Amino acid sequence: TRGFNQSSLIGQILSNNLGLDYCDALKRIRYTKQQVGLKGQQRKKNVFNAFSLNTKYLIHNTNVLLVDDVWTTGSTLRECGYVLKRNGAKKVWAITLAR
Repeated sequence: TRGFNQSSLIGQILSNNLGLDYCDALKRIRYTKQQVGLKGQQRKKNVFNAFSLNTKYLIHNTNVLLVDDVWTTGSTLRECGYVLKRNGAKKVWAITLAR
């Protein structure tokens, strides 16, 4: 709805300033409602199986820094972390702009 991916923009700026590689390793594979207004269990269910690895990128045995704009319950970051780990990421860290 916003017309842009704010987490992607934050990630690109952060990776550029830290000298890290950047890629859109995850892709949304199904529509989800906005998380705003949903409670913890609803948020978890809303994002369950909503993401997949973008096969253009190899993440096997790599360390990944996952970037999101806001941490509320951590449901989105947790689900994305699971996808990355299941696809071979060695370690996954997460950073958010706000909580």
